Amino acid sequence: VFVFVCVCRSVCMRVCVCVRLESKAFPSFNALLSSRYQGREAMTDVTHVVTAIDEAGLAVNRTFKFMLAVCQGKWILGPKWIDACLVAKAVVPEDEFEISGQGNFNDGPRQARLAAQREHPARLLDDHRVCLHGAFSGLSRAELETLVRAAGARLVGVDELAQRRGDTRAVLLCDPNTAPADLASLQHETGYAPLDLYWLYDSIAAYAIQPRGSYLLRDESILQTPDSVDDARPAASQTLF
Repeated sequence: VFVFVCVCRSVCMRVCVCVRLESKAFPSFNALLSSRYQGREAMTDVTHVVTAIDEAGLAVNRTFKFMLAVCQGKWILGPKWIDACLVAKAVVPEDEFEISGQGNFNDGPRQARLAAQREHPARLLDDHRVCLHGAFSGLSRAELETLVRAAGARLVGVDELAQRRGDTRAVLLCDPNTAPADLASLQHETGYAPLDLYWLYDSIAAYAIQPRGSYLLRDESILQTPDSVDDARPAASQTLF
């Protein structure tokens, strides 16, 4: 269940996106803050994402909205923030409710938020060029392109990538189920070793660019095709779409 709530505080519109939560508190929270529901597609004015967390304060799920919120430096909070607002009958400070991270990655959301608040903000993949090649399972191509742009990278095609051989900030991303023959052909054509799409997901979750060596798509890595993309990565890095 997705709940999208717009929160008004002072003269500033505060928008809260509640991800995969079911709570009877939402109607009261909505009424308390004179808020209104907003469509799922809108993220431009969003300032807060509220998501389910585990006992360690880590986000349970890594969704498109979660990853986009990290890229954009939004507040990402646990559901107890809503409870605290209801008790105080006002929007309370967010710091103590900010999530610790997601899966194996700690402190990514906080680092992203602080980076966005700097006088001269720098995005995670500034000056990078990313080629998304082939068909992908899970997120749509439009959603993947949105994440790449939100992280600061420029999208390029195979032809442009091939013309930039040796560019250390260029990345070729493929679905982990890509056929071995296609991977070999791509590497020969572009000069770049294809990386698992999870390089992008994990870099966003950690808000730190991950070492490419851990994400190289070699023939042996896909000899046994997993039932889903999630099965190809540890459970702690689970991404739900």
